[in-house]
Amino acid sequence: MCMIDISVPRNIDPNVAKVPNIFIFDIDDLESVISSNIREREREAERAELIVQSEVMQFQQSLRLMDMGPTIGALRNRMQAIARAELDKHRKNLGSLTPDQETAIEHLLRSTVNKISHPVLNQMRRFYEASDPETMQELNDTFRAEE
Repeated sequence: MCMIDISVPRNIDPNVAKVPNIFIFDIDDLESVISSNIREREREAERAELIVQSEVMQFQQSLRLMDMGPTIGALRNRMQAIARAELDKHRKNLGSLTPDQETAIEHLLRSTVNKISHPVLNQMRRFYEASDPETMQELNDTFRAEE
């Protein structure tokens, strides 16, 4: 049997707890449970705050990466334009090409540009993640100036 005595002064004699299978909880016991629960809630609140801070940082990073999109697009467009210009410059040396050959050359140019630009784009992402605004502004100015 479980008895709860929340009155002051107590209504249940503490000696009743000596009887087998009878448990008495008084106001002091409840206060210790409340204190324990409050401490646990404070610990959980601190953990929740750390989780929120981490999520805010990740969200800010994703916003910075979204800002990077136009710069990445401008860099890729610029590199593709350079590749096409070089193809046009040397097209007379290729002679007449079949549509399949034209497609193969376009694919070759695109994949070459992607492979060359990949390390540059990764470095740009690292600059953004490191929140290096001066370097990123320089990259923006360099690659988006041609738009």
